Amino acid sequence: MTVKRTSRKDPIERVLAMLRKSRVLVGIPAEAGRDGGGPSNAVLGYLHEYGEPERNIPARPFLRPGVESVGEKIVEELQRGAQRAVAVVIGPSGSFEQAIPEVDQALHRIGLVAQNAVRARISEGIPPPLSPRTIYARLHRKKGRRSGGEMKPLIDSGQLRRSVTYVVETRR
Repeated sequence: MTVKRTSRKDPIERVLAMLRKSRVLVGIPAEAGRDGGGPSNAVLGYLHEYGEPERNIPARPFLRPGVESVGEKIVEELQRGAQRAVAVVIGPSGSFEQAIPEVDQALHRIGLVAQNAVRARISEGIPPPLSPRTIYARLHRKKGRRSGGEMKPLIDSGQLRRSVTYVVETRR
């Protein structure tokens, strides 16, 4: 005969273990294509994040700085999610299974916060400014001319910005 000791602490430890096994990935999926062919948005994102001096493309970091800019919000959201999950577990009829949605919701909120921060970073315009050659090329494309307005680095059609997304991975 074996005796298993159970306590209210066990489900709390399971919630914390679930959080430790989870991660939120923010970026541009490899399959994020572009209209009209050419390199994928994932490739373009990498090129712009790190630059490519051989092709005269300066580094314009947007992904890492975008996520880092909301680091405190991410920590706060994670704390709130953990508190909600633990509150469910220690509640009158609480169990680990009932806490799982709280953890999942917190991770998705974190993903949205980070995704929106990266997209906002792109929208702000990232130095250095576009070269005169790039501006000329944008204005004189065969597709049609851009109407007035400021031209910003990393924003031409908006596809790169829209392709920034997040996924939640949880090993259970």
